[in-house]
Amino acid sequence: RGVNTTTTVDGAGYNSSFFAGTLGNEAGGTPYTMSVEAIREFQVITDGASAEFGRMGGGYLNAITKSGTNDFTGSLFYYERPQSLVATSHLTRKPVDDFMNRQFGFSVGGPILSDKLFYFVSGDFQRDTRPITQVWGASPTSPVALDPVTYPADAVLISRGGNYTTKRDADTLFVRLDWIINADHNLQFRVNRSRFTGDNGAAYNVAYDSTSKEEGKTLSLVAQWNWVINAYWLSEFRTNYLKEELPRTRRSDTPQVSITNVGRYGESLFNRAFEASVLQFSEILTYSTPALQVRGGLDVNIHKAFETFTPRAGGVYSFTSLANFRLGNWSDYQQFFPLIPGMSVEEAGTMDETEKEYAAFIQMDWRPNSQWKLGLGVRWDRQEHPDFGIADFLGNPATYTRPGPLTARIPSDSAISPRLSFTWSPEGDQGRTVVRGSAGMYVSRTPSVFLYQVYTSNGSRAALIRFTSVPTGMGAVYPGFVRGASFNWANPFQFPDHAV
Repeated sequence: RGVNTTTTVDGAGYNSSFFAGTLGNEAGGTPYTMSVEAIREFQVITDGASAEFGRMGGGYLNAITKSGTNDFTGSLFYYERPQSLVATSHLTRKPVDDFMNRQFGFSVGGPILSDKLFYFVSGDFQRDTRPITQVWGASPTSPVALDPVTYPADAVLISRGGNYTTKRDADTLFVRLDWIINADHNLQFRVNRSRFTGDNGAAYNVAYDSTSKEEGKTLSLVAQWNWVINAYWLSEFRTNYLKEELPRTRRSDTPQVSITNVGRYGESLFNRAFEASVLQFSEILTYSTPALQVRGGLDVNIHKAFETFTPRAGGVYSFTSLANFRLGNWSDYQQFFPLIPGMSVEEAGTMDETEKEYAAFIQMDWRPNSQWKLGLGVRWDRQEHPDFGIADFLGNPATYTRPGPLTARIPSDSAISPRLSFTWSPEGDQGRTVVRGSAGMYVSRTPSVFLYQVYTSNGSRAALIRFTSVPTGMGAVYPGFVRGASFNWANPFQFPDHAV
């Protein structure tokens, strides 16, 4: 899981602080945020993570980027997937609809000042369009029979339906500068920028107005200073800034209508405004001899997260069959409501908070001879959460009482993670056999999306309310909220923010 995996690029963090997982990829349609042309190699922990690596309970992956040299080098690439070479659809047994899938880019690197200053640049671009042959029915080959003359509801389905085309376009740009000041000092600067535009929620039985526009922007800025203090000591100082923007924009303002084995039209469910950033500072000191290496370091991360997420804020009518849809007999209606007087649904669904993370470690690796390596380390992590109130206890579901007062707090806590590992290469086996073992404690960070849930969907600030019928007396106050023949299929009723 993304929440249990740490991904870094050149040792600098590359995880989404809000969703966990890789920057820009975890909760969007972005196909990639960094070009493979910019990657020189991957490093995966194989003998137990040392205390240097933290904030993960599963795995650690580091990608090392390419740099320029004294030689001018470059590459060009172009990939295309022709429709004529794609097999027939396993659903329709017909050739797939015409589509476009292209990826192209370049890389170039070389010297600015020979032996001193080098550059490397890469670009990677995708253009992808997919046609959607829209069908009202349980499958692309089983459309329902619609009769717009007899049933006004069917006429609405026909007017909302129709074929459309989706896209998944991506652009990335990577720039790296390496400056060798002298034998003891070198600097690295790196910029990576990606942008994605696409469509979310498309399917054969989904109307175009029930999809949403998906966007994704990421920015990574890194500066690193390596200082060889003397023959035994090395200092590595790094500052890293990450930013991701993942807005999702609806294409309809009318409530969504979902019909079992037919399809859906109306507002998409999961629209959002989103922006998050991380500012990281780290310092690592290394002491090395032929038999012993000791590394120790400090790390500070400042996370800022802003999200407005209002699932089902426009309302959702569910019908169990086409017959019930024609009769206007919905099975349930759901809508996301603000519960604080004067607060809009957008305000109720917004979290804008800052949290901080600190870490320190020391790791010793000892090689007593050519056969053995022993590792011993300890790590300290602390995550300080925002200071906002959460519900003390749940209310009584039987009586639909609200949760308790928002006087509880998300605890900020620290964790100690000891690590022990060994590697044994039998001398008589000539290096063909390696035996590894490790034991340790590992702590995953809590992504901000978990905090968001208890901040907004807490039954006091906002709540998703489900109706299975029209309550007595509500029809007089809201005459548009009806079941039956007077249901408005083209423009279904939607409650105002503070109707409940």
